[in-house]
Amino acid sequence: MNILFFAYTFDGGVGRVTDILAKELQKRGHSIYYLCGCEMIQNTDFKTFYLNGKATDPINNEGLKKYRSILCQLNINVIINQYPLHKRGDILFRNTPSTIKKIAFYHGKPLQYIKYNLSSIHIHSIKDVKNLLYWSKRFLIEKHRFQEIGKVSDIFCCLSNSFIEIIRPLLRLADQQKLKAIGNPNTFSIQETTHYSLSNKENIILFIGRINDPVKNLKGFIEVWKLLWEKNPTWRVLIVGDDSRCESLKISLAKQRINNIEFTGKLQNVADIYKRAKIICITSHSEGWPMVLTEGMSYGCVPCVYATFESANEIITQQEDGILIPPYQTKTMADSIQYLINHPSILRQMAINARSHIKKFDVTHIVDKWESILY
Repeated sequence: MNILFFAYTFDGGVGRVTDILAKELQKRGHSIYYLCGCEMIQNTDFKTFYLNGKATDPINNEGLKKYRSILCQLNINVIINQYPLHKRGDILFRNTPSTIKKIAFYHGKPLQYIKYNLSSIHIHSIKDVKNLLYWSKRFLIEKHRFQEIGKVSDIFCCLSNSFIEIIRPLLRLADQQKLKAIGNPNTFSIQETTHYSLSNKENIILFIGRINDPVKNLKGFIEVWKLLWEKNPTWRVLIVGDDSRCESLKISLAKQRINNIEFTGKLQNVADIYKRAKIICITSHSEGWPMVLTEGMSYGCVPCVYATFESANEIITQQEDGILIPPYQTKTMADSIQYLINHPSILRQMAINARSHIKKFDVTHIVDKWESILY
C-alpha cells in the first residue's frame, strides 16, 4: 500500500509520532511518503514532497495542482492528514479522488487551547471583553473546521476514546463508524527499554515540556515543589525544556531560596534523563496524549499527574503504575509525591508496573490498529 502523510511541518511531537508510525508501516511492506505544506528542513528518512507557500498560508491553486500530480505519480492509496484543522485543512481532501482513502488525524484534546483561554478571562476592562469576543469567535471557527473536515474524510481519528464523545457532536457525522481513536505509540521500543535496570535511578523528579507555554503550567508544578523541597534534601527537580525566557522565574526562585531545582535547557537525548529519574510530574491545564508521560513510564518513571485530560485514564492505572490527582490540588499532589518518597518499595513496584503496562502502547500494537483502518 502507498501511504502519504501530510503535515505543514514534520517537527515537534507530531513529527516524532509520524516517523515512528511510518517506520513500522514501512517494515510491514508499505511504501511511505511525506507531503509538507511548505518548504522547510525536515528531519526524516522518507521521501518528502513540498507544496508552495508559508506554513501559515492556505494551499493555493498551484499547490493543489502539484498535489494532484503527486497522488498520480506515487499511485497513492491512502492519505493521512496530520493537521486537519489547519486553516483550510479540508481543501486537500476535497481535491482527492474518491479512490484514495482519506484519514484525518487530530493530535490534541478537542478545543483545549481555546477553552483554556476562555476560562482564564475575567471581565474587568474593555480589553477583557475584546479577548472574550476574540476567543469566542475562534471557538466557532474551530467548530466549523471540525464539521468541514468531517464531511470530506473517510475516517476521522483522535487520540483517545474519551475524546470521541467531545468530537462526535462537533463533526455531526451521519456515519458514526467514521470516528475512531488510536493512541500515540511509545517513542522508545520495548527492545530499547527492557534491559534498563531500575537500580540506576536517582532521587529525581522530572518536569519536561514547553516550559514557556502557559498551558503546561510550570508555575503549578513549582508550587508543588515548594511544599516538598525542605523535607526532602536528598531529592531534586530537573526542569527540561527551552528555558531561554525563564530569567524572571529563576530570579524569583532564587529570591525565595527554593533549592534543589535545576533548569537543564533543551536536551537532545531525553532517554538519559528518564533513565535517572524516579518520578515524572504533569501539571498541565490540558493535554492530548503527552508523549513525555509514556516515554517516562517506559523507563520506570512513576507519573504523578493532574487529571485535566481524559486520556490520562487510558494511560495510567490509578495507584498501580501512577497517581492521578484532581486538577490543581497542590497539596494533594505534594502529599502523593511525599508518600512515594516515604515508601521506596511502593515506588519501585509502581515503576515496575509502569514499564510493564506501557508495553500495550508499543508501536507494533498501535500499527496493528492503524492497519485495521487503512484497508
